[in-house]
Amino acid sequence: MTTSVVLEQGLIVEGVKVKDCELVDVAAVGVGNNNEIGNMIAEAIRKVG
Repeated sequence: MTTSVVLEQGLIVEGVKVKDCELVDVAAVGVGNNNEIGNMIAEAIRKVG
C-alpha cells in the first residue's frame, strides 16, 4: 500500500473533507512532493469518488 493511499484512507476514516485543490497537494506529499504524480493520483481519486 502506498503512502498516498494510506493518507487518503486516513482522511476518509477521520471524516476530513478535502477540496479538489487540496487533493493534489495531499497526493503530491504522499509521493515525495512530486506534483506530476500527485496530479495523476488526484485525477484517479476524483474518477473513483
